[in-house]
Amino acid sequence: MGRFGAGASDDIWNESGCVVMKVTVILFMVVFIFWGYVVPCQAQKTVEILVVLNPEAVLRPIPRGVISLHRIPGSRIVRMDVSKDCIEEVIRELKEQKGVQSVERSRTGRFESSPGLEGLEDSDWYKEIDGEEIERLSPGTGVVVAVIDTGIDLQDSEFSSRAFVNSGEIAGDVIDNDGNGYVDDWRGWDMGDDDNDPQDENGHGTEVTSVILSLAPDCRVLPIKINQGASDTFSTADLVEGIYYAISLGARVINLSLTVDKDSEAVSLAIRAAYDAGAIVVGAAGNDPGLVEFPGSMDEVIAVGGLYGDSPAWFSPHGPEMELMAPGVAIQLISLGGVEVHASGTSFSCAMVSGTAVDLLGMNPHLKNATVRSLLDSGARDLGDPGRDDIYGEGALDGRILFNVSAPHITLPSRPFYIFSRDIPISVSIHIPPTDTPSAVYIGVLSPDNTLWWLDGSGNWHDSDQDPLSPIAWLKPPSESIDGVLFGKNGVFEAFNPAGLPSGFYQWGIAMTDEEQRLLGPVTWAYMLLF
Repeated sequence: MGRFGAGASDDIWNESGCVVMKVTVILFMVVFIFWGYVVPCQAQKTVEILVVLNPEAVLRPIPRGVISLHRIPGSRIVRMDVSKDCIEEVIRELKEQKGVQSVERSRTGRFESSPGLEGLEDSDWYKEIDGEEIERLSPGTGVVVAVIDTGIDLQDSEFSSRAFVNSGEIAGDVIDNDGNGYVDDWRGWDMGDDDNDPQDENGHGTEVTSVILSLAPDCRVLPIKINQGASDTFSTADLVEGIYYAISLGARVINLSLTVDKDSEAVSLAIRAAYDAGAIVVGAAGNDPGLVEFPGSMDEVIAVGGLYGDSPAWFSPHGPEMELMAPGVAIQLISLGGVEVHASGTSFSCAMVSGTAVDLLGMNPHLKNATVRSLLDSGARDLGDPGRDDIYGEGALDGRILFNVSAPHITLPSRPFYIFSRDIPISVSIHIPPTDTPSAVYIGVLSPDNTLWWLDGSGNWHDSDQDPLSPIAWLKPPSESIDGVLFGKNGVFEAFNPAGLPSGFYQWGIAMTDEEQRLLGPVTWAYMLLF
């Protein structure tokens, strides 16, 4: 009995242990399934949509199934989180409302770059585009460029010192001081994570910014982060809100080194709003050798493709929307932590054009976006078929050509060593770029004894030590480029006759100012050695 009893007791315990074990396993499996499957499903049970309203329209009623919504500040676009189970019904109900222009699901976009490939020679992109000539236009002082990307490395002083500071906000007081809908956005905003810290965790935005700052070191970069965390993708909803945010803070240039697979009415509306507000929008053409991708394909966007030498990079798209080309392979960049990296992609080609646009605005803040675009196009180096084509657009970004188009200058006939005879009248040509503002044109000659002589509108010369400097002409907008002969056949004045001048080295100078006497570009010089 005792042994039997003991044995029976052991059997009962073993059986109970098995039951407990089974229950534990089952509970573990339930918890595992719940946290591994149910919870993620719960987290993903909503779908975000973008509702574009007609002007002055009010969204009413709100369909059942809408979890949350908010109107993007400064726009007529509503972001809406909708229960996944009700999405089709909600979209149908919204489209039936008279005040609704369009409804679309928020899509996923990507940033246009890839690591530099082994075996490729590093691109000296700054030299290829003649960056020194671009920087001669201006260093981009004070111009705000919005980099809508993965943020920038604000922990690096080289970037943080050039970041835009929102003067309407008081940092750290947890108050929306400027009333724009974003609390403490004193240095930009993180749309992806919905906070005021646009610190880059991915690297792409910092790398793009390093290109812009190489050309426009005195500009102000407005970092607008649209990805979540360190992700290399973003939602079109965050992109749209980022564009309107850039408009609200007065960005003159908006850099979009990104693409979206399909057209978006909401994104299109935001970009048109930016363009109408006067911003220059520059976009990557894409890293797919097919057609130019959206939003670079929009008329309002300067689509930039990538070059490898003077040929299109293997990833560069084509099409009638292609506008400019710039180096795009094995580009030297600065990434997170100040680390030097190399990467390829139209992201960086795009940034080169953005930086150049910033310098044009730094040269002349009165320039309209259409004028800047025209200067960029006419200042490109033609490649491929003569004129604009589907492969190269207007051609390659070229600082030397752009400078000659965008800055006023005087041209004397070509002579070896600038040597001219005093016995022969000299033809002098001038180029005056568009200014989009009333502007004064000054022309002077610096003589061998360092006396500055200036020319008046009647063709008379004056000693600046005796007569205050005065313009040769006032120009009123709308203005276009003016090219002509100042002295010589069919010129404004009959001739420049050096017969009575002493021998020596002379410098011709030309400058332009606005009504407040601000220079609208560099003073340029032409040289003449009389004998």
